[in-house]
Amino acid sequence: MTLADEVYAHIDLQNYKHCRIHMEQNCSKNDLKVLQEQILNGLFHQNVKLTDCHQGQGMIWSFFKKNLDQPLFLYIDNALNRADLKQLLPAELGSCLPPKSRILLTTRNLWETDIFVAWNIQRRQYLVSPLPSTEARKLLLKNVPEYNDERNIDALLKLCGGIPLLLEIIGSQLAISSRNINNNIALELLREGKVVEEEDISDRMVDFVYHRLLPPVKEAFLDITSLFCYWPSE
Repeated sequence: MTLADEVYAHIDLQNYKHCRIHMEQNCSKNDLKVLQEQILNGLFHQNVKLTDCHQGQGMIWSFFKKNLDQPLFLYIDNALNRADLKQLLPAELGSCLPPKSRILLTTRNLWETDIFVAWNIQRRQYLVSPLPSTEARKLLLKNVPEYNDERNIDALLKLCGGIPLLLEIIGSQLAISSRNINNNIALELLREGKVVEEEDISDRMVDFVYHRLLPPVKEAFLDITSLFCYWPSE
């Protein structure tokens, strides 16, 4: 579950019509049409079958304009392509959104959301600060409090850069190092860190861990680390 999912699950949305959709890495026109159907059903309880994206854009625009009395909260998770967003939502979106409506959107590249600026929608970026050193150390050693190799601890804290998910993954690997010393992410990370230039640490370490994760959690890992500004490029 990404941080945005936690926000969506815990904020008070009683006064909003709201729904959540998740976009795939490469959306087909049929994928976008299905997402439009989910928006119409989730926000307005309209169980419709669209013929194409153009019809979907028209219906979304129409229902937004007809329901100006209540604000909308649309959560779009994993928006990775501005062209997909442009086909998903009606043009000039700002002219049909009810007052006080909100769109929560997760993306790894802020420029993918430039179309919202063009549609006269105010955009705000939320960046998450890394954990301070004391909290980072506590999270790293949560599952292995008896670990006392201070040189390794300091090196791992530096390499993890205060990212909670990265600290938790590496900390869990420290806990099993005695049983699986030949296949341990934490120890591999230390060896890798010795040959990485200072300015490359953040990018290389995220990439290092990403390629050792199981497929189901890779996407969530990238979503979360991108919020900490630790994924500067694709």
